[in-house]
Amino acid sequence: MFRYKKIQLLNKYFHKTQQHVVLNTCVFNVNASSSSNKQYFVPTYYCQPHTKYFFSTRRIIKTTGLQRLLLATNSAIGALRDPTRADLIATLGETTGKLQLQKMYTQMNENETGKLILKNKPRVNQENIDVKQLLDLNVNTFGYKYGKFLEIHGFDPDDRPQVKYINDDNLAYVITRYREIHDFAHVILELPPNVCGEIALKWFEMGQTNLPMTTLSALFGPLRVTDAKEKHFIRQYILWSTANAKKSKLLINIYFEELFEHDLKELQYDILGKNGMDSMPKYKSMVSSS
Repeated sequence: MFRYKKIQLLNKYFHKTQQHVVLNTCVFNVNASSSSNKQYFVPTYYCQPHTKYFFSTRRIIKTTGLQRLLLATNSAIGALRDPTRADLIATLGETTGKLQLQKMYTQMNENETGKLILKNKPRVNQENIDVKQLLDLNVNTFGYKYGKFLEIHGFDPDDRPQVKYINDDNLAYVITRYREIHDFAHVILELPPNVCGEIALKWFEMGQTNLPMTTLSALFGPLRVTDAKEKHFIRQYILWSTANAKKSKLLINIYFEELFEHDLKELQYDILGKNGMDSMPKYKSMVSSS
């Protein structure tokens, strides 16, 4: 059996032996009707002729079926041992779940906002997210809560791993978007970025996406939880997610960046629905303060 730590050696080997594909990118404003004037960066072949270009890279590492199997296996073992390892979860997501990503791409194309996201291809990074500006917003806004989440936990919007093992550019963006809205989901669902919170979030994501990596973490992750309060919380969250994840708006179809000035509670009710929001288990009251 391969030890999960070998994934680092595999990654290093693939980086040395595979060609890197360089893509151009462009810059443009997301929405002319929006009060914000932020700029987003996307590959040039998605841009209109009048857009301004600059160079960036996306590294694609080609793998054989056996190599993908090894990467998936080692990543799965490592992710089970530590659900907070974003690098392992990222590799697992890229080496499995192609059918699910294709379904997510279709769901985005069939949704007005999702289609706009696919067209604009916004990125959640330091180029577009100014935490200091977010913290100047009203304390009840989604943007302020998100900024506070990043500040408290010392997170950086640029921390998400780049997609390396998916050749299809459309699917690469779908999984990129899925990763980059992860912290938005934490804020909407009021979940901390610890093992318990990540497992709970994976149950919600599994209900919405059915990605193999979310299923693996959701099913086996709870085995690592030993605290009685957290065990009880996860059991309640499993029941809630099973009943409400599919009924809620698909997170990947939400243009979160355009909603920073919205009231968080109103946004939660809009995404989760009244019944979903009112019945959602709260980690803070059930674990932290109980």
